[in-house]
Amino acid sequence: MAYFSRYFDVVGLDFSMGMCCRASSNFANFGVSNVFVKQGDLRNIPFENESFDVVVCLSVIDHIPTSKEREKVVQELFRVAKHGA
Repeated sequence: MAYFSRYFDVVGLDFSMGMCCRASSNFANFGVSNVFVKQGDLRNIPFENESFDVVVCLSVIDHIPTSKEREKVVQELFRVAKHGA
């Protein structure tokens, strides 16, 4: 995320509040001010439809336990991405 923050405002989402706090602290320590980290569940992403120009999901879907839940995650990722993104 730090790489992308050089060019864009960045939003990170993590299921663990502890990891969100850790990430926020790390970004602050490195002087990165345009990264916002929010606690949430990819199966129900806490953002409005078409909120993001780009959506990136790395090393996460393989940790979702069932195919039905993985399908829901993909639907949510598409929901929050702007059309044409």
